Amino acid sequence: MLIWIVVILAAATVASITLISARFWRWSISGVLLVALVASSGMLIASTKYHWGMHQVTTVEHQQIYSAGSTKSPAGLLIAKQLGTKSGRYVMVYKTSADATKATPHFVPDTSDVVNAVKVHATYRQADVTQATVKITTTHWGWRSAAGEYWLKVGKAQNQLISKHVVVTVPKKTWLVLTAAQAKQLSQVKTSTAQAQQLKTALQQQLVAYVKQHPQASKVEQQRYLKQATAELTVKQLRAALK
Repeated sequence: MLIWIVVILAAATVASITLISARFWRWSISGVLLVALVASSGMLIASTKYHWGMHQVTTVEHQQIYSAGSTKSPAGLLIAKQLGTKSGRYVMVYKTSADATKATPHFVPDTSDVVNAVKVHATYRQADVTQATVKITTTHWGWRSAAGEYWLKVGKAQNQLISKHVVVTVPKKTWLVLTAAQAKQLSQVKTSTAQAQQLKTALQQQLVAYVKQHPQASKVEQQRYLKQATAELTVKQLRAALK
């Protein structure tokens, strides 16, 4: 609405100067209109350039993610590709649901919208957690009130992106973070019978030790521990295969 007021005041100012013949009234009316024009133009500039009448709105979204690798593998896999050399920004490949058949890339820069693309920063970290998750923190401009939006809105100022920070967190003991080249290398590695037997023996030994330390552990707890131990030992074997 304000932009239309500026247009109307500009037209009215020009009209008062050119059409009113009485000098006193011409300068009086045009002076008042000019002051109103300058004031409304200032408010318009303050709104469009400095976001006057708006405030920053931040939303945080958490979501569990799933391995980019085979569901048959006890180890989780995140494929990450850094954009540039030292940008700290990544494109990451993972599944968004447990029943997804194919992993997809996420946080690929939108080359058709460079202005917003540079505001997105996606990275990852490995931590002592049990589930892989993604945390997306989005900050955008929002109107303080409906009246402010009605009077000051110009174009698509509402929901204009300020920043988007993405952090993917994966369990450091049971997940691998690899490049696409490393993932391809692992896909070509064949597990030998000796390695499989070595893994089986190590798991049996760890389970025996766990039961001794936790004699009251139920079958469900033992299976949960065995699943965790299998994933950890598998990750160690895969890391060794990459060396």
